[in-house]
Amino acid sequence: MLDTIIHHHRPFPFFHCTDTFSNEVCEHLRTLFGSEEQWQDRNEGFYQCFLRDVSNEIPHSLKSSLVRKMSVATGLPLTDQVHITAQRMECGQSVGIHSDQPLLGYEIARLVVQLNKDWTSSKGGNLELLEAREGSVIQIIEPHHNHSFGFVLHPTSYHRVSKVYESRWSVVFNFWHPANTPDFASVVDQWTLSFNSSLLPKNLDEQIIQAEGYLSEEVTFTALLVAWLLQVWEYKDKTIINGYAVFVGTKDISSLSLEDTAAIRLSIWVASVHQEHFSIEKWKALQELMVEVPIFPRLREVMHHCCPNVI
Repeated sequence: MLDTIIHHHRPFPFFHCTDTFSNEVCEHLRTLFGSEEQWQDRNEGFYQCFLRDVSNEIPHSLKSSLVRKMSVATGLPLTDQVHITAQRMECGQSVGIHSDQPLLGYEIARLVVQLNKDWTSSKGGNLELLEAREGSVIQIIEPHHNHSFGFVLHPTSYHRVSKVYESRWSVVFNFWHPANTPDFASVVDQWTLSFNSSLLPKNLDEQIIQAEGYLSEEVTFTALLVAWLLQVWEYKDKTIINGYAVFVGTKDISSLSLEDTAAIRLSIWVASVHQEHFSIEKWKALQELMVEVPIFPRLREVMHHCCPNVI
């Protein structure tokens, strides 16, 4: 299983395997397409296919093995959670250009396994990898039987599937990073659900007015969210105000106490994931900063979700 993968770096990091599973596993996966029930028709413009959730129809042993293999292939820690869909494209369907970025609570890695026996180029359905949304096609991967494509989700992972002229079958395995799970997304939703900038400390108003005079609305909104998170985590006004100031660049974080520094770094991380996407590079940097930090009581739950490898 995934024993002969070939890594590529253009147009974004991915790997390709021409002998993914045993014949027995492939035949089991092909049976997933025999049912006519529970298929979702996603014929909605740029994304055209039929989907079926088959997570509960895959043996636990196979899922566990895949988690281990994907962790090695991607170099990332992964949770035990695996979500699996059977995807069927029919004649005339295609998938337009898009990137799969890991938003809050989204999967971090994906493995797409093709199950198309005797596939030929005339049948279309090629996976095309692009250097940019409007850029050139750098790689073309034909959907041959038992071939697979694996990658770490990234904002610039632009790809598409060309029009198919015969039914095309694939099974998609999705994997999660332990610091960006659906549970973490639920917790962040709870922290931000009642967000109201008017409830922040009044002595923050002057800084807000000044920042809004020279920073973008996106930046100043994220700064408000940083302050809000510190308030939700029950920090005093001084820490909340300092958190806002650090984010907009008017306060040096090195001048603050160890706990305030930790709280502000974590609030900036959570606000950024909430507003943008999960960045592996930024998460690794956060891990390095937090590894020597004591587990402060008010931050225990936050650390548990943001830095599960530390706490």
